[in-house]
Amino acid sequence: MRIKDLVLRKGWAGKTISRAETASRFNTLIRSLIELMHAYDHAIDTLPSGDHTGALERAMNRLRADIGKLSETVHSCGVVSYSGTDIEPGSISPDKNGWRGVLELEAAFSSRLKDEKAVEHQMRSRAVLGAFASNSEARMEILRNLS
Repeated sequence: MRIKDLVLRKGWAGKTISRAETASRFNTLIRSLIELMHAYDHAIDTLPSGDHTGALERAMNRLRADIGKLSETVHSCGVVSYSGTDIEPGSISPDKNGWRGVLELEAAFSSRLKDEKAVEHQMRSRAVLGAFASNSEARMEILRNLS
């Protein structure tokens, strides 16, 4: 946590990135989330999930909601959000590593979120990124149990 976060708590001071830059960065995250969703969908269709099916379904619902929230944030910046229509279902698979491959994709996404936290986003964007980091960690925990 940075000193500004500690001192200001809910407020913010200093220069933040522009709405256009926020939209550009979030569109990149949307693409990553959509690719991740396709990898999960492929893995769910082809790999055994055992006792973790319910938890995995709830995590997928949250992942879809995360995509919607990011899209909503991009729209609020006055930009069209990435839709993912250029990605064919089934074109992204978790590789030969099964659930471990999905875990690697999720870990890469989580790492991108950590990189985004270093950027001077507006407060609402910082809150969204924090929620996504928590959701990603929850999905990784499920995947660790499946691997």
